[in-house]
This record gives sequence, C-alpha cells and structure tokens, in this order.
Amino acid sequence: MFTSAEIKEFLRKVPNELHFATKIILIMGLSGACRSNKLHDMKVNDIRDLNTAFLVTVPVTKTKTARTFTVTKELYEVVEKNLNLRPANVPNDFFVNLQKGNLPAKEL
Repeated sequence: MFTSAEIKEFLRKVPNELHFATKIILIMGLSGACRSNKLHDMKVNDIRDLNTAFLVTVPVTKTKTARTFTVTKELYEVVEKNLNLRPANVPNDFFVNLQKGNLPAKEL
C-alpha cells in the first residue's frame, strides 16, 4: 500500500518515458475510485475538458448509477498530455494499447 506522499512523489519524479501509462492509470483509478474493469471500459467521450479540470463520467457502476469525478491541478496536465498524444485513428477507448515506437518519447 502506498501513502499519498509516495504517490505524489511517483507522479512528480518518475520520467514519463518510463511510466506514462502507469501514471494515467494511477490518476484515473485513484481520482475516481475506479475498479480495473471501469478503467478498461472508460471512453474518451466520458471525459469532458473544463480547461482547468476534467469532469469524468463513469456511466455504469456496480450500483447501476452513473457517477462523476474530477481530475484537477497538476493531474489535469498529465491527463491532458495523454489526450493530446493520442493518434487520430485510434478507437474511442480512453486506454489504448500502443506498442513501442508509436509515441515519440521526447513528446512524453
């Protein structure tokens, strides 16, 4: 189990070139208290950019009631970078399986 200080340190210090996807999963999972299946089901259309925060809708939950959460501050910037790096021809899934070489490391 990680402390909130350890999580903040990981997000701040670990280079994006090594663990960019892990950072995005961590941000979305913890910010929204999302189970792995909810992360898998997450769509780009479920994320609304408010220019300083993302409003994320989890449409179907265990309780069958939609819920929302926000991603703000420096976490917003990391998620925004992820969305900006997405190739135009990928599906609506928020998390995509990009193989080595598809995203230039210098842009991360």
